[in-house]
Amino acid sequence: MGGHRAGTAYLSLWQQLAGGTMMKRTAEGLQEMGLLKPGEWSTVGGHVSIGKDASKRLTSLIGHDPLDFAANIEKQLADRGVTDPLEQMNAIMRLTGRQTTQRFTAEEVANFSK
Repeated sequence: MGGHRAGTAYLSLWQQLAGGTMMKRTAEGLQEMGLLKPGEWSTVGGHVSIGKDASKRLTSLIGHDPLDFAANIEKQLADRGVTDPLEQMNAIMRLTGRQTTQRFTAEEVANFSK
């Protein structure tokens, strides 16, 4: 992934996690992964709203180093017994709603432990 695409993907990740600019299925995927808790988000008029506490917590996962986010996801997947790379990719697709963010996160998680 080149610099421009990585930058675009990272900004998209920020928009989703810090700003709550995401689709309902993304919020559901984040909740499945334990990154959002029930009641921390809602849908109003088809758009997801996340609370300030959730936004701060999610922002802290990506704010210093995006590899922190990858490490957290890798741990969550391992805790759930998801070790197969294809199953990991499916889980990542559910919790990141945009293609560039999916690729960015999937590459980080796949390469994290190498």
